[in-house]
Amino acid sequence: MASMARRCAICSARGQLIGLQGAQPGSMPTVGGLALADNPFIDRNTSPVGRSASRYGTVLPWQVAPAATSASPEQAEGDTTVSNASQTLRQIDTMMDSLQEKTASWSQGMVQVRGRDGESGLSKLTEAKAPLTFSTVPFGESRFDFTMTPVSLTAGSAAGGATLNDVPNATTDSQTASGVELNLALKGESYKVDLGSTPLGGVQWSLKLTDFLTLILTGERRSITDSLLSYVVAEDKNSGKRWGRVTKNGGNALLSYDNGDAGFYAGAGA
Repeated sequence: MASMARRCAICSARGQLIGLQGAQPGSMPTVGGLALADNPFIDRNTSPVGRSASRYGTVLPWQVAPAATSASPEQAEGDTTVSNASQTLRQIDTMMDSLQEKTASWSQGMVQVRGRDGESGLSKLTEAKAPLTFSTVPFGESRFDFTMTPVSLTAGSAAGGATLNDVPNATTDSQTASGVELNLALKGESYKVDLGSTPLGGVQWSLKLTDFLTLILTGERRSITDSLLSYVVAEDKNSGKRWGRVTKNGGNALLSYDNGDAGFYAGAGA
């Protein structure tokens, strides 16, 4: 009896060492908070992995996984209602953002710098501008924009002995110009009209022929901004002559097709 008691004590101590509880005769032994399974290394199946009552954080091969509990119909219906409500709120937020974007008034400013390589004093150009735009929706879905743009242009100085655009006695001083451009624009779903000092202005009209076919008609008069001479008026200080400010006048038609999967376009202009 004393020997059996010693073996039980040793078994109990060994069970406590590996986390085995309730190893007394007639009771279900447990390990780590769950019932002890059969030998996990014989005919072992994959145990469920996930959140469980096991103290190890997951069901191990030598533990019996608790039976999965299914949600009641009332709980499932409640979860569906919450999900639908969240989706509806997201749709409302998206619609509100879109409406605010179409109807809100705003203003913005930026700084732009453009450089064009070429011969100094002739075709070279460095342009710096800071457009400031105010936009509002005075009526319906038509948006009105007013833009004021300070501009500074520098073309550099012509080399000694050179002439400016083949004009005799042209000055070799640094070619610079500065000023303020003003522009008014009105645009809607199918049209856009703008009028300004430089560039001058234009009109665009978009016709929806079918669900996938669109015709866009454009007419405009714009300044050629490739050089200081074509962009603004230049003056020869020796002769007092002024020339420049080249404009481009024309129009074009663009026909486009787009069904979401494929698209093509064709256009012509003058």
